Amino acid sequence: MTPLPPWTDGPFEILVHAEGHLRGGEDFDRRIALISFDNAIEVAIATYLTLHPIQRGERKYKNDDVEKWLANYHSKLDVLAIELTERKLPWQ
Repeated sequence: MTPLPPWTDGPFEILVHAEGHLRGGEDFDRRIALISFDNAIEVAIATYLTLHPIQRGERKYKNDDVEKWLANYHSKLDVLAIELTERKLPWQ
């Protein structure tokens, strides 16, 4: 298995935590899993946006755009939509 880039450690740990709760099966566990999956997405996008362009495959963004995208969860999802569209990848 290819090792993950160092910047993905935090989001990956949150995903592992969420998966453990999802497999727990109780209502409380499912709620915590949903919150944790949501947090993993938000942390991954925020971390990605703060990386140096070299670490993002030379993708560069205007500082004003980055500040706007980091402002809230919905704007972070806008970044995800932009990246998926530019990379011609489907939402799955």
